Amino acid sequence: MVVLDPILCVIENLEKEETIEVRDFPKDASKGTHTVLLSKEIYVDESDVKLEDSKDFWGIGPGKVVGLKYVGAVKVKHIE
Repeated sequence: MVVLDPILCVIENLEKEETIEVRDFPKDASKGTHTVLLSKEIYVDESDVKLEDSKDFWGIGPGKVVGLKYVGAVKVKHIE
């Protein structure tokens, strides 16, 4: 996984770092897995973040609930 234009995001209510095991090929468990580290600080691509939200934008914006792959839904409290 790569983030070309990284923006730092902080998950405020994450108590401790977690290791998540995910499938290499989501539709075929027989092809193996790898681990992903979830920490308080993660990076998302700049193209996925907007300071002002709009109805046709599905990325991260102020006050939105968005899904993080392998983690689930998170609420965006503020953007600096």
